[in-house]
Amino acid sequence: MARSYRPLLWWMIIATSMGVGAYFAYDHGYIQSMWESSWMSAVIGGLLLVGTLVCGNGCVQFRRITKNLDDNPKRETSGREVQMKKLKKLGKLSDIGLVIAEVCMALGFLGTLGGFKIILDDGMNMDATDVQAVQRAIAYMNQGLAVAIWTTIAGIVASILVIVQFAVLRYSVDLECDD
Repeated sequence: MARSYRPLLWWMIIATSMGVGAYFAYDHGYIQSMWESSWMSAVIGGLLLVGTLVCGNGCVQFRRITKNLDDNPKRETSGREVQMKKLKKLGKLSDIGLVIAEVCMALGFLGTLGGFKIILDDGMNMDATDVQAVQRAIAYMNQGLAVAIWTTIAGIVASILVIVQFAVLRYSVDLECDD
């Protein structure tokens, strides 16, 4: 009976930890800096939120399915088979999580390339003898570096968090299906 709560409990722990981490990142100004440097970081954050909500919904479904299996241990074979099919279908939900994680990672790397493009475009088109031109170029390079760094961090962190959440759900489904 307690095993049916495990994925939901782990998801709640991970989601709460993400919320606490987001609070401290906001409090220290990291989130504002990230959003100001690149809109792609906001897209990655949105994908992380969607992935978290989809996984949480999957954990609730897992709880309902396993509760139905536990409440009726002597259930007719066809009813049990229906619940097991639902459980196996729920296991395929982790594929969605992997897609979300890959998209987060790809957007992070795309932002990195965009940041480097900003650095190279603005850094290459300046007169090295003009002090103000050099200062403007350094400012643009700084902006490009911020875009590159923040989108990379956002993509990697979001990808890891989504993968961990869906791995917990997938492990629980596989464990239940093996019983």
